[in-house]
Amino acid sequence: MSEKILINLLSEQAMPNYIAIQELKPDRVLALATPEFQTQVDLLQKETGVKHTAIDADAYDFRKNFDTLARSL
Repeated sequence: MSEKILINLLSEQAMPNYIAIQELKPDRVLALATPEFQTQVDLLQKETGVKHTAIDADAYDFRKNFDTLARSL
């Protein structure tokens, strides 16, 4: 059986990410977060019970984010 992975981009609004996790019920979450939103990774993992992997993101470098995410998969 394949693993269901949700990719979330964390920002000031955590509720859309929380709702997506509750509705889609992924096996795990890859959370792209800039340094100021890293604390949301642990909070969302604690609140949802779904394993999260933090992916360091750069708000202005799409190519870097894409490459980092690809390596994580």
